[in-house]
Amino acid sequence: MKICCLLLTPPADPGSRYGVYSLLPDLRECGIDVSVYPFWDPNAYSKIRINGPRSAAYVLELSRSYLRRLSEIVKASRADAVWIQRYAAPMGTGLLGGVLKAAGRPLVFGYDDAVYLPSGKKNLLRTWFGGWRDINWMISNSREVIARNGGLAAYARRYNRRVSLIPVGIDVSHYDHVLADLGRKSDADSTLILGWIGTPATAPYLELIRPALEKLGREGRVELRVIGGSGIHFKNVLVKNIVWNQETEVQELARADIGIAPMPDDEWARGKSGLKVIQYMGCGLPVVASAAGAHPELMTSGKHGFLVQSTDEWLQALRTLRNDSNLRSAMGQAGRQTVRLKHDFPLIARAHATVFFRLGRS
Repeated sequence: MKICCLLLTPPADPGSRYGVYSLLPDLRECGIDVSVYPFWDPNAYSKIRINGPRSAAYVLELSRSYLRRLSEIVKASRADAVWIQRYAAPMGTGLLGGVLKAAGRPLVFGYDDAVYLPSGKKNLLRTWFGGWRDINWMISNSREVIARNGGLAAYARRYNRRVSLIPVGIDVSHYDHVLADLGRKSDADSTLILGWIGTPATAPYLELIRPALEKLGREGRVELRVIGGSGIHFKNVLVKNIVWNQETEVQELARADIGIAPMPDDEWARGKSGLKVIQYMGCGLPVVASAAGAHPELMTSGKHGFLVQSTDEWLQALRTLRNDSNLRSAMGQAGRQTVRLKHDFPLIARAHATVFFRLGRS
């Protein structure tokens, strides 16, 4: 079966990498041949991340990308089905989807964030050709919808009955190899190492637990490894801001004792896939996470770590794990087992393949 996938960003973006690119080998094993066409090519995406969306270079790259997208729409019209992951373009995803639907191509729409929320920006073009209007149209007019968590699935079911909840996954074999090669932390080292992985956009969530971390740091040595964020500073805590690198992210994260995932309980955060929790569990780390969004779907409090809300609960959970290395180990192993059974890439790919093959029977 030949699938054409249209999405916004190349593999450098974690949403695209985990949501599409990393699944391609296993999808091929299932008999699904996916051709992927990002709107931004890697060079353009790199320039935009550095220069922002208001530069002259952005306008030039935008024009080139829309022209290229038109030729890719022609290719997509020859596929057995078209998979649109989040957005097919910065503006006009619904319009492009409509063209493909008119050409008789069945659409599969996938999303891993609450992208249906209005942006709040006073922009006439975005109002008419982008944002939540596109998402609602895509959900309503797709033959199948793939949602990454229960909240996203519930939203999609308002408009479409054919919704599959498929969680985020990781390459468990890669994590196994990294952990096998990584030396154990010396028992003589009493520093508690906390690990966080994310992007500059989500790094401010760490401010939610500043009081708990700074108080914990007054009680004993605490190191916070911030992978993918920048400019994070706490009193009484040694913060290591680590530049994210795809080749080393697992090694950097696995050196922690505990993985942390603070998150506000708002509508945008509730749409998050919870990838960092899965990464922590894949590294064999106990997890302390906000009891919000997808986190309760992915982990069991008391088994894989602790789901918490208040500052006192954060502090108590971190103290408990700091003081009990055996508990940390047991929870970490439980997390690895859960990820192996529910979140390994081959499992996630097979779930996608089931969705695609169902198109041929409908």
